[in-house]
Amino acid sequence: TAPTYVIFDDGNHILKKLTFDEPTAMLAAQLSHDPNLWDRQWVLEQLASRVKDADAAAAVAEAAQHADYPFTRVVAATTLGGFPAAAGVPARTAAAHDTSALVRAAAVAGIGTLKDGGDGALAAVRAACSGDASYGVRAAAVLGLGRLAPDDVCPGAPHRGEGGASPALRR
Repeated sequence: TAPTYVIFDDGNHILKKLTFDEPTAMLAAQLSHDPNLWDRQWVLEQLASRVKDADAAAAVAEAAQHADYPFTRVVAATTLGGFPAAAGVPARTAAAHDTSALVRAAAVAGIGTLKDGGDGALAAVRAACSGDASYGVRAAAVLGLGRLAPDDVCPGAPHRGEGGASPALRR
């Protein structure tokens, strides 16, 4: 039978540059089973270049929601930014409820960059802005609201293209 994934240099003891185009299924298996965090980082970088591959998007979305280490979930939530919104928004919305504030902030920051994320994306950013206990998550949400719905952040404030800074700030 074929191997489920391949690890070259277990433990990363050799400084190397390796080009090894693994199939998406092998990368997905490695992402969910490899105990080495550096290897997972490499796998996420490989999957990030496959933005038109639905299996790659599914593997990254799964990692953003269920990886055992928070940093892996942060990187996965960030990596989803390169994939179509249809693949990224549901996973990032779920990650916005993670137990780790770093993961929630990465998810909310990513959602806040999507102009085509729909009402679900805007609702997730609004919920994080008003209800998250972490100031970091709320800050990411405020920035996202500034992009997605500027009138919700500071009603009545002039926005880019509408006269610049307020008269009080121009003095």
